Amino acid sequence: MALGNNYSGNTDNNKKQKYLPEFYVTPFRTSTPNGVDPSSLSYAYTGDGYLKITITPLKFANPNDKNYSFDNDNATSIMLTPSKAMVFAKEIRTLLAHPDTTNNVGVNTSSDTKITFIIFSTGKELGIDTPALVIRKMDKESGDILSTYAYQFIGNPNLFGIRNFDENTKHFERFEYPTMEIDNLLMILESFYKAMGGGQAYSNLYYGRFEQSKVNTKLKLIMDKLGIETSGEYKRMGRDNSTSFFNNPNNGTTIQQPAMSDKYSNLLEDDYNE
Repeated sequence: MALGNNYSGNTDNNKKQKYLPEFYVTPFRTSTPNGVDPSSLSYAYTGDGYLKITITPLKFANPNDKNYSFDNDNATSIMLTPSKAMVFAKEIRTLLAHPDTTNNVGVNTSSDTKITFIIFSTGKELGIDTPALVIRKMDKESGDILSTYAYQFIGNPNLFGIRNFDENTKHFERFEYPTMEIDNLLMILESFYKAMGGGQAYSNLYYGRFEQSKVNTKLKLIMDKLGIETSGEYKRMGRDNSTSFFNNPNNGTTIQQPAMSDKYSNLLEDDYNE
């Protein structure tokens, strides 16, 4: 599902389609031109509550060319629910703790015609010496493997820490982080699970109620000055601040509103209505 795709669960084309955007996690998109499969790994949060993990093959104009482009037409993805994402994270941590007894771990999703697996591998069965992420699609009826894409975690040599820097000699100790891509994967899986619990969203809404009360009061002053009457629906929804929760002294959350400052006064002048 590409960014901005519309979808409809109805066969009636006259019914309104829904718009489901995707939020791409661009800072954590990585590429390995020298991996077992030259590919890119990316993440996106979908508008219908899934974490989308995508492996995209890389295209090279010439075999020895270092420049590449993304073969988006042949990319493969899997959509994980929050619970599946957390299970996958737990499985990866289990493998990392016991790499000698477990070769790979993963979870799967299913559609009408195929089953999609996402596998975190030590790399042994792929003949490589670093871990890899594999997305494999299998035909549900026949059991045939339809496609297999792998992203090898090679690590970024330019990602390192500096310790004991000497200003005179300019000497320092270089400390590399070869597993940072795996750490990023685990962070995204686990933070997606926690975020979809709604705790952070609730916190923002709870503490933002004071600012919203200020905005509502300002709007009410402007509407009164312009002679705009508030409907019964407006009052029932609590938009009329004279009866809103936030202006009820018994609730202990009253915001004392200052008079309109000069920078807002132009909104209340007659010239503004011309």
